[in-house]
Amino acid sequence: MPNRRPPTSTEKPSEPRHHEDSGHSGRSDNRGRRSSRQTIREPEAPPPSEELRKLIHHSLSTSSFIVFDIESTGGNPEKNGITEIFGLRYEKGQVKDTFYSMVNPKIPIPPIVRRMTGITNAMVKDAPLIEDVMPGFLKFIGDDILVSHNTIGDLKFIRYFARQACQVELPNFFLCTHLLVDRLAPEAPNKSLKGLSKFFGLPSGDLHRAEADAYLTLELFKVLLKLLDDRSVKRVDEAIRLQGDMESALRLNWGIPADKLKNLPPGPGVFFMYDYERKVLFLSSAISVAREVAKLQRFELVPKQLLKTVLRAYDLRVERFANVLEALIHECDSLAGTPVNFKPVDWHQRSVPSYCIDRQDGRWFLRVGDVEEGTVAAYGPVSDRRLAMDRCIAIARAFGGELGEGGAASGEAVLDDGQVAAVRAFFEGRLASFTDGAIKQRRRRVLEMLFRPVVRTQLNHQVQAAQALMSLEESGSRHRLQSLMSATGLAIVPDSVAGSWQVYEVIRGRPKMLQHLRGEWKVKLHQAGLAKRIHERLVREEKMLMSTGVSRNEGARVNAFLWWQLSHVGREDAVFLSLEDLLAI
Repeated sequence: MPNRRPPTSTEKPSEPRHHEDSGHSGRSDNRGRRSSRQTIREPEAPPPSEELRKLIHHSLSTSSFIVFDIESTGGNPEKNGITEIFGLRYEKGQVKDTFYSMVNPKIPIPPIVRRMTGITNAMVKDAPLIEDVMPGFLKFIGDDILVSHNTIGDLKFIRYFARQACQVELPNFFLCTHLLVDRLAPEAPNKSLKGLSKFFGLPSGDLHRAEADAYLTLELFKVLLKLLDDRSVKRVDEAIRLQGDMESALRLNWGIPADKLKNLPPGPGVFFMYDYERKVLFLSSAISVAREVAKLQRFELVPKQLLKTVLRAYDLRVERFANVLEALIHECDSLAGTPVNFKPVDWHQRSVPSYCIDRQDGRWFLRVGDVEEGTVAAYGPVSDRRLAMDRCIAIARAFGGELGEGGAASGEAVLDDGQVAAVRAFFEGRLASFTDGAIKQRRRRVLEMLFRPVVRTQLNHQVQAAQALMSLEESGSRHRLQSLMSATGLAIVPDSVAGSWQVYEVIRGRPKMLQHLRGEWKVKLHQAGLAKRIHERLVREEKMLMSTGVSRNEGARVNAFLWWQLSHVGREDAVFLSLEDLLAI
């Protein structure tokens, strides 16, 4: 195989070498920091012609493939040369033709490459130059699909010398056996050619020579064709999408039929994107389904990780809803039963960043981000995440306490019980009264402190935390925040489709559909004391949830409700009734 860079072993690298940058996740970690959009690199190959597009829609069983391999003096084609090139045409289960040539690289072959490949300077001294070899190789491959192991590395050389020697931009699509193994047989422990030959029981000859490696790649490709057939992948374009490289995906564009993208609803809904096996790749709520789907087709706006996902999609399904809140909650419920690799909130950003107090594995944490599993309280909204993370660190240091696992970079503080109570008072603007109360409580329980060390420690920590935060408050490190998870009441939202009102009970920020009301909702709530009964139940349930962290699905619902409540989007004619409002009905 080609030596892409000075090798350190006699094996091919066991990981594929991708030329694209690392993926984008919308947020760099669970603390909610957003990273900037990454520029999507344009494909090196030109846009496919109509003939090429027709070819890739052919069956895998009848298409023509060029399985090839090269050997080179190093990893950079601008500074290194090809020493050997071999290709074979494989069609309908047979090898139809071959191409082979040694190549004079015009530079000395490094000793380590000579030892690995067995190709010496004497062997290539009288060989033709790449300028003489490349025209024949390009004629040999034609428009066929290229196949090799770690194809992206091989194509760097083929494309470079096609431009240099023939002034041609190589248009061919490719299938990479390494990428396909990652998808079809991820359990293989060693994904080098030699490792895979052992894993699949394939015959292997003198590896690290172009002809032997190409024939072994062919045997591996035959195995993969069988695995593709078992997965009901029948066409070339389906296999190309499955391998998941960004360049091919961009060249293929969307696989969703054009008729599926016509006449999408302009109103709220949830859309689902499916792969060829009808597996959900991505789902998202939308204020306007048509606008949201169109935005996903603007590749420069889409995070790379999400772009790689949606470009694998073959189908689109839309569920329409009467209002934005209903669509947001349906997204949360759909995610509970259908996990996806890219969270929709990282795409549409419909959430409210805040200071979150979490309870995880018996420990308390203060961080900046969205409400998630284990969150007990949230204060915000936060407009400057970096500044808010710095405040978390300042709070931890004021206590002399711990930072999160990532240290200062995590923007996360580890708290004890007394510190949590003080921090909540700090954010809620009642720190002075809390401090006085903590000191008085410690005085009242002086005897208990003497005989019970646990009580003494807890009360001392509470007073110390409060006093530390008092000095932090005086330095101007706090601004006024809302207790975002304190909302308890009824959200009443018009349902224009059914001609009624959707009533959601909200308990500490957790929304849940209660019932539909027709006619004047205030009259309906007043009848038979319905408002009073709802009020009594909400008060009971609120007390039960006062210090309970949310589940994963509840966390998603809280985020959705907070965004809907604070953004005013889709809230036309909607009403939120607090517990006090319910009593007044």
